[in-house]
Amino acid sequence: MSVKRIDVWFLTGMNAALAVRGMSGSPFSRLRRHAVAASVLAAALMWASPLADTAHRATIDRALTQALESNATNFRVLVTAHSGTGARLQRALDFNPHASNVTSPSRDIVAAQIDRATLLQLAGDRAVEVLSSDALVQSSGVTWTSTTPVVTDNRLVRTLGMDYWVPNGKDVVVAVIDSGVVANSNLQSAAKYDFTTGKPRAVAGGDLYFDGYGHGSHVASLIANMGASSDKPYRGVAPSASIVALKVLDNSGAGYTSNVIAAIDFCIANKYKLKIDIINLSLGHPIYEPAATDPLVQAVERAVQAGMAVIISAGNFGLNPATGQIGFGGITSPGNAPSAISVGSVDARGSQTMTDDAVAPYSSRGPTWYDGFAKPDVVVNGHRLMGITGLSSYLSTHYQASVIGKPGAGHNYLALSGTSMAAAVTSGVAAEVLKTARLATGINTLTFDGQLPDSQQGAIQKLCAKYGVADCTPYQTGLTPNFLKAILQYTAVPIAGAHMLEQGAGELNPVGAFELAKRFTLADIERRLQTNDLTLEGRLAFATVPQTRIGNETVNWSQHLVWGDHLVWGDTVHFHDAAWATHLVWGDHLVWGDTIDWSDITQSVVWGDHLVWGEHLVWGDRVVEQGNTLTVLNGANVVWQKISNNVNDQHLVWGDLKQIFGLQPLGAWAPGVPDLPYGPSDPY
Repeated sequence: MSVKRIDVWFLTGMNAALAVRGMSGSPFSRLRRHAVAASVLAAALMWASPLADTAHRATIDRALTQALESNATNFRVLVTAHSGTGARLQRALDFNPHASNVTSPSRDIVAAQIDRATLLQLAGDRAVEVLSSDALVQSSGVTWTSTTPVVTDNRLVRTLGMDYWVPNGKDVVVAVIDSGVVANSNLQSAAKYDFTTGKPRAVAGGDLYFDGYGHGSHVASLIANMGASSDKPYRGVAPSASIVALKVLDNSGAGYTSNVIAAIDFCIANKYKLKIDIINLSLGHPIYEPAATDPLVQAVERAVQAGMAVIISAGNFGLNPATGQIGFGGITSPGNAPSAISVGSVDARGSQTMTDDAVAPYSSRGPTWYDGFAKPDVVVNGHRLMGITGLSSYLSTHYQASVIGKPGAGHNYLALSGTSMAAAVTSGVAAEVLKTARLATGINTLTFDGQLPDSQQGAIQKLCAKYGVADCTPYQTGLTPNFLKAILQYTAVPIAGAHMLEQGAGELNPVGAFELAKRFTLADIERRLQTNDLTLEGRLAFATVPQTRIGNETVNWSQHLVWGDHLVWGDTVHFHDAAWATHLVWGDHLVWGDTIDWSDITQSVVWGDHLVWGEHLVWGDRVVEQGNTLTVLNGANVVWQKISNNVNDQHLVWGDLKQIFGLQPLGAWAPGVPDLPYGPSDPY
């Protein structure tokens, strides 16, 4: 089932406007050119004829569709053009008097604020593939408003089982795309740029106010806080990791999708210059279209292919605030990006033991709208975590009950809960995984692009020849984003009683992940070849037991991956596997060949036991049955295979998109939704 399309008139005005601009020796001033372009547009509108069935119609996302149906007159849009035509469209919109704020956040993507006539005109332009809303994105942190006193230490390192781990994130670089990061002696700053105006602006590293909201600083603190002196109880997961702060959210914690895309593309263009290894995105907006056409999702996929691990918050839409009912299908974009690592939040209840851990009620559950992807990928402690925020930040001044002051330090510590925090913790773990691999191999340039030095590749080639390995390519591949996700999922610890659409492969197990990250040395590769042990953990080569000791508990690894909407188990998952290549999209069916029966719906994480979640959907309109039609989530309804009973509207959480998010401004969250307090039901 495709995204809903809108019948429009085919207009030639865009081309005409461009022709006016390109007239050789034209004497027109900019004002007169605008007037001529407007006249041509008007003439085109008058003489246009209805589209024939075979005429071009761009795909329009759900938010824009509903806005058109509601007779909205002004739209912020993202125009995805055919390859090589984006510059032409941008020039044409520059000369359109009904278009403003025209920018190009990425190649062949144009952002603009336009009127209704221009939107319909663009939908008929053969150069336009997709029209998406330039939706508001917001942080995925839930402010803590409980009257219970905040904890006086982070508890984070202990709950992760890392209390005896010697942390070292030095020289690993994490790009935090958020509300900015304040200057702080506990945070190693690599660079700062402001994208809130649509174009990057370099900012001085010592700026104490480069985070008016306070969320980005908190995220960076969980990742990389060095915890010097009295700040030691609040150190991050990967202390001394370098932070590239890319500001896309304003002082209220909101920003536009176009600015996030621009920041992601900046990371891609400057990956090696700034040495970016990881991108953290603790933000999102509702899913309005399939992942394949969502420009924000596609920007994430490009970043992964460029060799950066992208860690994304799953969203905080797992709980109906009015009824307290758990809802499924609340994953936000770009958390639905197949190759990203989407993270849900766990309430660890402040203890080191995992037996009392539970998926936080507010944490968004899968599956994803339109595509039915199984998300999140993993979950981790994201509840009531302490992080740095500026003294004058919005969060620091508006939630003083959640603040621990640091007199004379120039910053406060703030308790926040949410999948934003869980994503930050995961980014810290990813940084430690990379650092562990660097220390084990002695290759300080190792990153997630899969590349190894020529000398290393040559040595591996000799080993392959020695042991008769025909295809040596997988052995000559270093760490990649897919491999990182495989390591994190395989070593994760399943939470008892939680559905996979709530927890993914399970709760993050950093120490187990570090154990696998050590196994990249030449000696390790030779040992695998000697023993013919291709398993991910190396059970024969290294006698690895797939367990981790955390506190007084021994926990078992999941030993599986959630690939698309199916599980890939045990011996099928190899340490050196072609599936980890950077050019492969996570979930691609072709990778595993006949190993998995993709047609067997009973083996699907999403559709095999749909009755677990089917009556509790977030943002749905209705659930219907349609024979044996392939199951899809399309944002208006759910169509699944061979269901005996329909589920009516009264079982759905929160109602439909229009009711929840409204249309003024387009794509905005409903008042009060982004920062819902979880406090009243908290066990502390």
